[in-house]
Amino acid sequence: MTIPVPQTYADIDWATLRAKEWDGKADSFSKRTRDSAYTSLFLDHLPLDSSLTVLDIGSGPGTLAIPIASRVKSVTAIDFSKGMLDTLDKIAAEQQINNVLTTECAWEDDWAEKGIKAHDIAIASRSMGVRDLAAALRKINRYAKKF
Repeated sequence: MTIPVPQTYADIDWATLRAKEWDGKADSFSKRTRDSAYTSLFLDHLPLDSSLTVLDIGSGPGTLAIPIASRVKSVTAIDFSKGMLDTLDKIAAEQQINNVLTTECAWEDDWAEKGIKAHDIAIASRSMGVRDLAAALRKINRYAKKF
């Protein structure tokens, strides 16, 4: 018999717990958001063309990355949830989309260390649940060459 070890709030690895929760939601989240009006409205406001690169921060299962990919040179999709990125990779493969690169990466990570470079456009849609919003916006701007 294993005796449970008492835990305090500080003992819990919240980042891992959060990622596991999102990993489990990847397929259902993808199905719910795939054809949303929000996606169309968001895309209508992006200055996309075939010469541009896009960084999709907090990409989830590719709600924006997948439709953007057909309009640009390449998309780098980053998310802290491996499950979300696995779903994105699966959808891209099914649709024969070859210009999307996924990288497991959180807001708190050193993106340069993860190989993320500046892109022409950097977006963060529905992924701004961060402690320091001003710092997150500065980080986005560092990774955006044009927009």
